[in-house]
Amino acid sequence: MEYHKLGDKPCSSHLFFAILLVFVFIASFADAAIHFHQFVIEAKPVKRLCRTHSTITVNGQFPGPTLEVRDGDTLVITAINRARYNVTLHW
Repeated sequence: MEYHKLGDKPCSSHLFFAILLVFVFIASFADAAIHFHQFVIEAKPVKRLCRTHSTITVNGQFPGPTLEVRDGDTLVITAINRARYNVTLHW
């Protein structure tokens, strides 16, 4: 009577896919970057619709700067508030 090993090929393919999954998981973090930004928040005269008025700006810009990041990136933000009032930053 002959005995056949039925589980050899499926087991090795499962091991291959498990190793591939671990490799893809680790590789996904390899592209992650750390971005450092410093925001100076202050009131500045801004001209909108032919009218100048004082408004809160970030690094002299209104609206503030655009941040371009990818999923998994880390942002380190330093906010210096030189405005007259407390402010909050939202994304």
